[in-house]
Amino acid sequence: MGTGRQVAWSIRWIERHLLVEMCVLAFALALASGEIGTWRWPAIASLLVMSVLLIHRLNLVAGRLAGRRVEAPDPDREYRQLELLLVCTLYCLFQLSGGIASPLYPLLYALLAAIGGLDASARNAFVLTVTAICFEILAITSARNGLSWDAAAHILAICFFPYMSSVLMRALAAVLRKDAQARLARDREQSEKEAQEYRLSGGVLQSVATAIPEHQRIEHRQRSSLHQIELGIGNLLDILYEALRPHTIAVFMLSTDERSVRLKDARSESDRLCREQMPAGEGVIGAILKRQQTVSFDRIRAGYEGFTYYQGHEPLRTFMGVPILEESAAGSRHLRGILLTDRRVDLPFGEDDERLLQVAAREIVRLSRTEKLIADMDEVKTRTKLFYDAAKRLSRTVNLQEVIAEVLDSVMGIYERTDFAAIALVEDERLILEAAAGSERYTAWCEQHVQKVVPADSLAWLTVKRAEVLPAKPFFEMGRDQRHVFGRSMKLEGLESLKCFPLKKAGPEGHKSQPGERVIGALVVGGCDRTLFPEEPGKLQDRVDLLYTVAMMAATSIQNAQRYLLMARMATTDGLTGLHNHRRFQEMLEEQVAASKRYDRHLSLILTDIDHFKRVNDTWGHPVGDQVLKRVARVLAELARASDRVCRYGGEEFAIILPETDRTGAMNLAERFRESIKQQRFNADGQDFEVTLSLGICTLPESARHKQELIDRADQALYFAKEHGRDRAIHYGDCVQRAATGA
Repeated sequence: MGTGRQVAWSIRWIERHLLVEMCVLAFALALASGEIGTWRWPAIASLLVMSVLLIHRLNLVAGRLAGRRVEAPDPDREYRQLELLLVCTLYCLFQLSGGIASPLYPLLYALLAAIGGLDASARNAFVLTVTAICFEILAITSARNGLSWDAAAHILAICFFPYMSSVLMRALAAVLRKDAQARLARDREQSEKEAQEYRLSGGVLQSVATAIPEHQRIEHRQRSSLHQIELGIGNLLDILYEALRPHTIAVFMLSTDERSVRLKDARSESDRLCREQMPAGEGVIGAILKRQQTVSFDRIRAGYEGFTYYQGHEPLRTFMGVPILEESAAGSRHLRGILLTDRRVDLPFGEDDERLLQVAAREIVRLSRTEKLIADMDEVKTRTKLFYDAAKRLSRTVNLQEVIAEVLDSVMGIYERTDFAAIALVEDERLILEAAAGSERYTAWCEQHVQKVVPADSLAWLTVKRAEVLPAKPFFEMGRDQRHVFGRSMKLEGLESLKCFPLKKAGPEGHKSQPGERVIGALVVGGCDRTLFPEEPGKLQDRVDLLYTVAMMAATSIQNAQRYLLMARMATTDGLTGLHNHRRFQEMLEEQVAASKRYDRHLSLILTDIDHFKRVNDTWGHPVGDQVLKRVARVLAELARASDRVCRYGGEEFAIILPETDRTGAMNLAERFRESIKQQRFNADGQDFEVTLSLGICTLPESARHKQELIDRADQALYFAKEHGRDRAIHYGDCVQRAATGA
């Protein structure tokens, strides 16, 4: 069964990878020999074989394109083989229909052009071109005609057609792409302009779907708001048209600079309404805008030219227009547009009609306010969602650096105008710039100043000392000497809006610090746009409150991460010497043994013991013994290499893990440890004394096969050293050798 499957696999591999190429080579040999020029058996056999292969390859490609074949190890090879078979078939037909003078040659150029445009593989186009040129040369050689102008023209055409269509299609695609981008840019600009006219730009907010890019979310909200407003205005105009029976009823909106008006929607019997922007101060429209009250005309004389909202003369008899006014909470009124109507019959508009138009104008303002309110609600919803997501991520993170990175990412994402964010933490009565993030213009600044000490004359330090949000006034109004966020040596250029938030636990009275409350650092948030922290008291307070809450969450998460780090350090560190404890030693040795086996590298272990340490404790007391242990631990740690791991094994015993160290290297290091400890001088009660070390070494894989054997044999070597005089380093291999010789 195994042999049969292997044979079947070999046949399939040859059929997939070599069959077509072998047939092409055979055809080339036949073409060179001149056997394809007449209807003899080589030509007929070539046509039959290539027809069968061509049908088979067409079926494969068609099946994959139609989705019937999922397997496609190399689609480019399938296309290349199909193209080669087509070229072979055509050259066979050329030879049977007149050779180089065959009238079928245009089929080759059409095929080459089609393949150049449809097949994106440059390799296929090159192989196809070279193959066709070779066939052309072989055909000329077999006919013994020599290189003629016709043959040269054929070769040049073969080189030209595969790339001509590709170049043309790419050029066309580039033109279409550029046109589409320009059209999208015009549509976006128009949408934003309309949103500004409705005073929605300030309220356009992000969607909760934060995965959508910022500009797309804004554009989506603008279009949604405009659609709802236009739908509401259209419904109002339908009602007014039925109630008033006018010739025209229309809404014109005032531009943001109040210099022009533009038609928003209308119901009219005329096709001459001006749909382009018009000057705001002309005709009846200018009169309404200037007076900001209803304007009405009856029995209008023929030829009156004040109706500038028509293109050309319109024989109107009556007219009424009301301003669209928006009243603020303070009582001021802002002009937004005009609602007007007219008739061609001598039927004046009455007081009821005026009241109806005024109600409709107020409804248009209400529609705009409603959409703005919805946009504001969307903003609150979006910010709440972002805040909630940030809180969830922070609650799941215990690593200090990850917590800080999450805080900065959250702050940068909550408000799109945020260009800079940083966290500074208090360490040993100093303020350290722990991390910073920002837009591209602040990348170099962040890389240069992170982990630097923040001077005391900085806004960040002042925030920590006062435990309150600073500055109290807008950042752009402060003098340049007052803008030293991180001191004079760490200047931040370009920021126009900035706040520093203290990192502390939440107090019961908002931003005021409480007695005993500990500030652990500062969160700095800034932007190049002044609107990041707007001047409007309501919006400013909302943003400050939200970011202050983020700062309190960040403080709690940072403190938890610091406690977790301290607990992890305590769980893996010996309290007396500061070295890795026995538990951590076992974990690290297991990791190093696994790596040594995986990468076939040496690993050595040294177990060492302070000679006669009990005598030190008995003679000088345990406090002196503790000082000896600390000194020995410090010397071992200082002499060890960066890759070595020094651990307290227990009592007066120490262990040193030596990655990628063979027997010779381990013995050299052990001797350095022994000599350095022997040179140390200790003093107790005015008397000097010294201690020595005995060291046992074992190396994997030459002297041990696994972790426990490595420990046991290093311990045996240590015991051997103590039994044979102490103050010496012995490798397990030497123990075995001495035991064998009886030494």
